[in-house]
Amino acid sequence: MIEDVYAFLISDTTFANLIGGTGAVRLYPDVSPLNAPKPYVVYSTNADGGMEEIIDESALNFSIYGEEKTEVKGIKDRLEVLLDVQDQINIPSDTYYFKWAKKISGFSTYEKETALFHRAIIIAFKLIKKC
Repeated sequence: MIEDVYAFLISDTTFANLIGGTGAVRLYPDVSPLNAPKPYVVYSTNADGGMEEIIDESALNFSIYGEEKTEVKGIKDRLEVLLDVQDQINIPSDTYYFKWAKKISGFSTYEKETALFHRAIIIAFKLIKKC
């Protein structure tokens, strides 16, 4: 699932340009590299699904970091345009049918220690595993 969402996101030219452009996309799993150029997005999963046919409560957490509040908000807004779409989700996958995606949570803060603006959103997915 993560690979499918990653490929879907970086194929969107607008999103890719917001986080570094084609070939230099700054979309990292779990943690960013030390001194990564800004802005960037870190994603992680908290999937509860197992081998069942329908995987419930699968979600991706997106944390967006940047030096400018407006650039961080722009990235968050684009993620929502692409992923907070209910049953209109259209992510190609060889493994799953994506049935819906919805933003279920989010927050915004300024981190004094790093001098970075940080926005986070959680997108829940409902999937059916292809046989």
